[in-house]
Amino acid sequence: MENLRCQRITLFCRNFTRWFLLVFTLLIIAFAMLSGAEGYGGGFKGVIQNAPNALPWLLLLIINLIVWKSELAGSIILIVFAIAAGFFFGAFTDNLFALFVITIPLIILAIMLMMYHTCQMRQKKVIEN
Repeated sequence: MENLRCQRITLFCRNFTRWFLLVFTLLIIAFAMLSGAEGYGGGFKGVIQNAPNALPWLLLLIINLIVWKSELAGSIILIVFAIAAGFFFGAFTDNLFALFVITIPLIILAIMLMMYHTCQMRQKKVIEN
């Protein structure tokens, strides 16, 4: 009975983390599309012309799909992406905004997903034995 409750909690936390990562990704993509639109005259036309600014963040959306299919592989890729984004935005030198808003949350989410994967593997071993 205790094992079943533990599985439910792990499943809920894992799904919450996955959905949070998806919403986080969509918000970053929206911010990337809207943030430079005023340089192109604003409005819908400006957003469309600024759309290439959001293309690198589509990689994060692809990583989300990988996370939903394979937590362990997706988590490792997510950590690599977060560190690469941190170097790209200068988060490890002088850009604290990028560090605390992009890099650290992505790394924390990836670590949480790795923990859920490990817990799930342990629970499967307990059930098999």
